[in-house]
Parts: sequence; C-alpha cells; structure tokens
Amino acid sequence: MRWILLLPFGATVVSAIAREVVVIKPTANLNTPNSVYLEFDSYRYKSVSESYRAEAIYVQIKPTAQFDFGLDRVHTDNGASAQTFWNVRYVASPETERMLGVAIGAFEMAQGVNPTVYLVGTRTLQQGAFHAGIYIRRNQLGWGVAYQQPTPLGVEIAVEYYRQPGGDGLLSLCLTRPLRGRTSLSLYATVNDRTRTLEVMGANVAFNL
Repeated sequence: MRWILLLPFGATVVSAIAREVVVIKPTANLNTPNSVYLEFDSYRYKSVSESYRAEAIYVQIKPTAQFDFGLDRVHTDNGASAQTFWNVRYVASPETERMLGVAIGAFEMAQGVNPTVYLVGTRTLQQGAFHAGIYIRRNQLGWGVAYQQPTPLGVEIAVEYYRQPGGDGLLSLCLTRPLRGRTSLSLYATVNDRTRTLEVMGANVAFNL
C-alpha cells in the first residue's frame, strides 16, 4: 500500500495525496501476499494556477502479514527535482467474520514535511469492501470513505471521498483490471468538490513480485 506519497512542499503533495487516495489506500486489508509490491504511475495534475505531469515509482515491502512499509519516488515536469517519501502501516486488528479490520500508519514522511497519520477500518463483504478512516496532519483532522466492487467483466470499480486535513474534499473514481500473472492496470480521476474541477487523471501499473 504504497499506499500511500508523495523537501519542498506544495503542489506535489496535493497531487500525491489525490493519487494516493484514488487507489483506495491505505486500508486494513490483508489480501496482498507477502512480497515486494511495485507500482509505476503517470498522472496529470491541474488546478486554477498550474498544471503539470508527474511520474512516480512506488515500492512497498511487506515483511510480515500485518506490517508493511514503502518508498515513494515522485517526479514532476514543473522544474522540481524528484521527491522521496516514506510510509508505514500496521494492521492492528485483522478482519474476522464479525469484526472489521483496523490499521494505523503514516504517509508523506520526509524531511521538512508534516506527515499524515491515519486510523482506518475495512470491512470486506461477499461482493465488495467498505473503507473508512480519519487522517491527522499538523493538528488538522480529515476523513475518508470508500467502496470497492468487482464486476462480471473482471474490472474492479472503486469510489472514494477524501476530506483532506484542513483542505478540500476529493472525489475519486478508479477502474482496475488484472492483467497477466500478478500485474494489474488502473485508470483513475479525481474531482475537487470545492472548485468542481477535474484535478487529477492518471494510469497506474502494479506488480506483485
């Protein structure tokens, strides 16, 4: 779960948060095999004042069934150098038949950047999964809810609303299609609920090694 992204602060963090959220992470799911998980991402960020393209590599390592950590390397075409961020997650309470899963962690961890700390819960159903969480950054509170649903065509649809700590709300849609082996392709988009503009569009390829 690479989760999760994104030092000079600024627009890079904003777009990274949007991208992070659109893939419905972090969660409390334990359904990723213990392995190295790689993701390659390319997206376009657009706001009233600026627009740029970003490319990223996410490396997530899961040494145990309940703990994983990752490194996120993001480069934009707006003249900024590549940025490196860390994330950690611990599933404190795995899902059971009666209880939802609960995970704690942090992302956007880098020198000079205020990390985002979170507490999330996940409930997997027969035909989908619900996620909900709270996020804290610089003593400001945010929250998010999401739902994932597989379809008969083999494409998973995911919808998420994320109210950034101290910021705008982001509504995201993501379509994911498994490819050969442990590879998947995702297309996603994020709308800002305040400006009503499409801020982020991108594509992501993930490899579970």
